[in-house]
Amino acid sequence: MENTCNIKLSSNVSDKKTIIFFVKQGLDSFLAGIIDALSDEYLTRKIIVTDFKQIDEGMELADICWFEWCDELISYGSKTNIARQKKIICRMHSYEAFTDYPANVAWENVDKIIFVAEHIKNFVVENFSIDEKKTIVIPNGIEEKNWTFAERRPGFNISYVGYINYKKGPMLLLHAFKNIFNKNNHYKLFIAGKFQDQRDVLYFNQMIKEFGLENNVIFEGWQDNLDKWLEDKNYVLCTSILESQNMSVMQAMIKGIKPIIHNFVGAKSIYPQALIWNSINDAVDMITNDEYNSKEYYAFVKDGYELHYQIEKLKSLFSVLIEDKEITMVEQPLVTIGITNYNGKQYLSKCLDCFINQTYKNIEILVIDDYSTDGSDKTIKKYEEKYKNISAIYHSENSGGASKGIQEIINFAKGKYFQWIACDDFPDIDAIYKFVDYLEKNPSKDYVYSNLNIVNEDNIKINQWDYKVYSQNKVVEHIFKSASGVIPMNCLYRLSFFKDNNINWIVYRNNDFSADTLNTLQFIKYNWNYGKIDDSVINYRIHSNNLSHNLQKRINSAVSIFDYIIKNFNEEVYATEIPWDEFQNRDQLKNLVIAQFYYDQIENHVNMNAIPQYVKGNVTKRELMKYCYVFAKEGMKYIDEGLNGGIIFLSELFKLQELYGKYIEEVKDLGVI
Repeated sequence: MENTCNIKLSSNVSDKKTIIFFVKQGLDSFLAGIIDALSDEYLTRKIIVTDFKQIDEGMELADICWFEWCDELISYGSKTNIARQKKIICRMHSYEAFTDYPANVAWENVDKIIFVAEHIKNFVVENFSIDEKKTIVIPNGIEEKNWTFAERRPGFNISYVGYINYKKGPMLLLHAFKNIFNKNNHYKLFIAGKFQDQRDVLYFNQMIKEFGLENNVIFEGWQDNLDKWLEDKNYVLCTSILESQNMSVMQAMIKGIKPIIHNFVGAKSIYPQALIWNSINDAVDMITNDEYNSKEYYAFVKDGYELHYQIEKLKSLFSVLIEDKEITMVEQPLVTIGITNYNGKQYLSKCLDCFINQTYKNIEILVIDDYSTDGSDKTIKKYEEKYKNISAIYHSENSGGASKGIQEIINFAKGKYFQWIACDDFPDIDAIYKFVDYLEKNPSKDYVYSNLNIVNEDNIKINQWDYKVYSQNKVVEHIFKSASGVIPMNCLYRLSFFKDNNINWIVYRNNDFSADTLNTLQFIKYNWNYGKIDDSVINYRIHSNNLSHNLQKRINSAVSIFDYIIKNFNEEVYATEIPWDEFQNRDQLKNLVIAQFYYDQIENHVNMNAIPQYVKGNVTKRELMKYCYVFAKEGMKYIDEGLNGGIIFLSELFKLQELYGKYIEEVKDLGVI
């Protein structure tokens, strides 16, 4: 029986709580830095388990029982007689999520499940009976001191680090490198790793000869000093199909090495879009172009994944588990609250008071008054005089929507985080605390939102809108199918997302009516990373003046949304029902699909299938025919492009052109155009 102990004794050893880490032989590589960092405040002991009796003995001694993987060890430990009396943590990486292990754990006896990635957490919660409230995402941390940073430049040495197995995409690795080699035969692939399947060995040996790569693929095995081994490498290539994080990529990045990351499941929720490739041609372009920024790669890891960030999160978690107290942030970063107002005097004081009385105190409030005529300016000035942290911008003319005000909030925000909110909405008393707490614990997230309480003009809750966290592509597809968003946009943003990407709130095709949905799309285009808390902490007011009641504006804004998606996203994202690769003349097919889409919009609106219930009694068919003409104008553009684009889909396009013609004639007969 082997017990590996990491215990640092001191004169007040009896005051320290004991954390015992249970792990199988060879699976403890992620624990060394954690145990060392925690050993100043806790008694730490690592047990390499070869016999379940070791778990019984260790759990008797522990204040916190840490099971490093979701495997047979936690399955056994969670079912012991003492399990209910102990604080138990299970850390789940990625491979376990696709096994039967999670189904064999007594989760009712586990206090916290640590996931190293959000997408793995979401998969497990959806597929196993696990209470999401027990979960927390804490990525693996990189110890900066163990790695030598240098500003590097493009070169010819490509590295691959890790096992070579099915999860790592071995065929893709070899074929990607072959295409890089074809571009320039000076490139070499250095592999620090180990095969786990002899079939891959046979394949590599065969194809390296077939490709003529004998002198350009160099196997160097496991490296005791990876920092030294990587020193002369210019790139790290990842071809995985799924990862929780991929530590070897981050280890290379903190050295200043450019990563070339395949779009594995979860990649976009972790890494910047510019570092991710979909096709082999994309990977070749990323390696052979001159774009290289060592400081940027280093900063990405240093600012979001350095080990000390993860250790602080763990200490906060242990504090909650052991002492049963709330997590309190050591420091409260400044938050900018931006309130947009136009003739909202009736609700303005309620909104301001709710922010002034937040449990989170480090707040500045910026009010944007869009040339109100109801005396709102007098109310705002009273608050400015009374509170030093409140200031205002007064427009000299009305801008026609909220977007100009939101742009000013982003431009003038001084906080690490900011929120924009309309003057008729308001937060719960602890909303900002909960939002900041989430973003501080999830440094890779750019935005956090909650469910919304729906209130009436008297501040009485009449409903609740619940939201989920969908993937970026799912959000785009949903918006294209419905012209409505699935993410509330009036919660808390990380300001650096806008600064780093040099972007602001946009108005597209003069659409300031549904700019929140449009900006959801814009932000996703820049690889926006968002998350959600389970609470409902923002109150959204429904009243007679809500802009969403204006049907004509809704339809016009829908066209701008559709057009933005078509112009900025691949058709495979928003029209997933089409097997695009099975058709010839894809461009002509795209024109046909979009033209059909716009015609369907006409039919669905005229038949009132796409009309909100609260509008149906207030609009006539004649009005609908008029409002939908904008769909026809857009659809006919794609008919014309399609007819000039080839012969394959001519028949379908002519039939659709005839349907459009009948609609346009009917609209003309009604005299509405």
